[in-house]
Amino acid sequence: GRSAPAASLGSLARRVAGAVAANPRIVALGLVALVHGLGVGAAHAASTGRRYATRPQEQISMLATAGLFAGVFLAAYLQGQTEDSNESARIKAEVSRLARLKKEFEEQAAGGGEGDLEAGEHMSDDSSDASLRAALEQQLQDGGDEAEEDEGEDGGDEDAAVY
Repeated sequence: GRSAPAASLGSLARRVAGAVAANPRIVALGLVALVHGLGVGAAHAASTGRRYATRPQEQISMLATAGLFAGVFLAAYLQGQTEDSNESARIKAEVSRLARLKKEFEEQAAGGGEGDLEAGEHMSDDSSDASLRAALEQQLQDGGDEAEEDEGEDGGDEDAAVY
């Protein structure tokens, strides 16, 4: 069997690899660092036989590490910006859709449509909200397939229902 530290190190490596595998930029940067560390360091140590790094080697190592961290943070920042812009576009589309629904509903109610209002009666905010909710729920039930297609890209957000 494997020792406990070796087993925990292996499980840690698997978890990190699984988390990093989702972003190909991080994988590429990690591979560059690994190749640099293993290839250059091992070949240099084997050819010279030195045990300690010289000052210029330490500086190169520090610069490579700083570059790797900067690349990882830049990739994370750009990923966040992309997700924010996608979310903003989705929210704007949803707001315009709800505004259109509300306008259609108000036009239908003002036009003396199929509502339960008698002549001269005005809709209160509560009854308007209740009617709008019922119409929205009916539309969601009727157009459930379309909503699933729209939400399929990001998995949907069931908590983002607007009433």
